[in-house]
Amino acid sequence: MKDTRFPAFSDAVAHLREFLSAQGHEGEPRWVFRHDIVELGFRVFVHLPLPDYSQQVERLYERGIRYGLGISLQVFCFLDGEPLCYIWLPEDEMDASYRMLSGLKLSIPSGAERRRITGVRSRVRWKWLRWLERRTSRHLWADDIPSG
Repeated sequence: MKDTRFPAFSDAVAHLREFLSAQGHEGEPRWVFRHDIVELGFRVFVHLPLPDYSQQVERLYERGIRYGLGISLQVFCFLDGEPLCYIWLPEDEMDASYRMLSGLKLSIPSGAERRRITGVRSRVRWKWLRWLERRTSRHLWADDIPSG
C-alpha cells in the first residue's frame, strides 16, 4: 500500500523547486553529501565539480518511504545562486519526533544565504581543508548531511 505522506521522488523534487522559488531562489537544486563539504568556523568549502547524486538521493528517499518515519529535503547553503541540498532521514521515532517529521519536510535553515561559501577545485587544497576540519572536535552544521 502506498504511503500518501510521501510523493514520488520526482514530485518531491518538484515541490522543493516550488518551495525554493516561493522563497526567492530560482537555482536548480544540487545534491551534496558530507564528504563534499568542509566547515571551518563560519566558512564553508564545497568540493567542485559536484557529481550528479540524484540516483543516490532517490535511493535514500525510497528507503525513507519504506521506514515511514519522515523525510527532510534541506538546503545546506547556496553557491553562486544554486541551492546545495541534502536528504535527511531520521534514525528512529524519537529522532523523527525531535525534528517534527511525519511526512515530507522541506526547509531552508535561517542563515543559509549568509554563509560564506567557497568552491574548491584543487585536490591538494581540498585534502588540506579536510585535514584542518578533522582537527576541530566540535559539532559542525555539516555533520547532519549524510555521508552517502
